[in-house]
Amino acid sequence: MEAHIVRPSSIPVDRRARRAKSDGIDAELLLRTLLAWFRGEPRVCSMVPIPNEADKDERGRIREREELVAGRISLVNRIAAVLATLGVRDYNPLRLDRRARLGTLHIALGDPLPPHAHARMRILNRLDLMV
Repeated sequence: MEAHIVRPSSIPVDRRARRAKSDGIDAELLLRTLLAWFRGEPRVCSMVPIPNEADKDERGRIREREELVAGRISLVNRIAAVLATLGVRDYNPLRLDRRARLGTLHIALGDPLPPHAHARMRILNRLDLMV
């Protein structure tokens, strides 16, 4: 048994023509591409090496870190959005004293943060798990 992995971006597809999208059509295109590659047409597609277990594990760790960073960015943006609606601009939720500073914040009119804003800051609990 032989296994070959084709780089998906190397399969030629006419981008200007609208084409139907189905698994049958994609399988047929892949089969024609593989047959051309076996006939000796080296530029019809690119083959990639089969990754070993160590490479797959490393990519898994990288993907997990990227997901965590994206989640942290999303939480920081949500916190900033809540505070921006109240006119608070100088709060950094990634600082170590974020909880203490939250109690000292004032809205644009000079009043302390309203209770509903403190309730929405429960997002900080999720951020604490990520930082």
